Amino acid sequence: MFYNFDKRMDHGLNKFHYELSNEYDGVFNTVQRSHEDKVFTYNTEVDGRSFFMTLNRRYEDTGRTDVTALECAQFTIGEESGSLLHCIKKGKNIFNNEWYEELTYGGHTYKCYEVGRGKEGTFYCIYRGESLVAMIRKDPVSLHCENNYGCYAYDDVPVAVILVFNIYFDIHKYYETSRYSNKTLHTWQKWAKSKFDPDFIETIRTNKK
Repeated sequence: MFYNFDKRMDHGLNKFHYELSNEYDGVFNTVQRSHEDKVFTYNTEVDGRSFFMTLNRRYEDTGRTDVTALECAQFTIGEESGSLLHCIKKGKNIFNNEWYEELTYGGHTYKCYEVGRGKEGTFYCIYRGESLVAMIRKDPVSLHCENNYGCYAYDDVPVAVILVFNIYFDIHKYYETSRYSNKTLHTWQKWAKSKFDPDFIETIRTNKK
């Protein structure tokens, strides 16, 4: 599956919301956003299940021993609840540390790695186990804080999983207040660059798998 995830301004209400759309159906889902005292909440319905997500103002250490894991957000999808974690796997020194976002849903753990490729955009590569199963591309250019993301995934990846990652990164990385923004990222760490598969998007587009 592939679709666009767009942050849009409702100029009448002066509020942001999110739209999911594809080339066949146009806009097929809208995510409402609200905030109070810098706490952001999101509501929608995905595949017949209610979707609710709250981003934390402060990250809480989970006390995990395998990695440093900070809880960044909570989500509820239907009857299942979970957390989005920012994880740091320590290396020999600070330059060898690995970091990623992680969530567990539907009995599977998903890890998301950020890879910047300059003017091509920033790519969020989502793994299930050792397999790349989804990718989100952020266009470097934003106008009036309205951001565009291209989302590509195998059909068995829940849309809600991509939503959680996408909303988190939009707020964490791209909460801009300027009229125009051109934000590029160049990733140099070999471990991070290895998470990017240049053929993945075309594989999804052409339904090779």
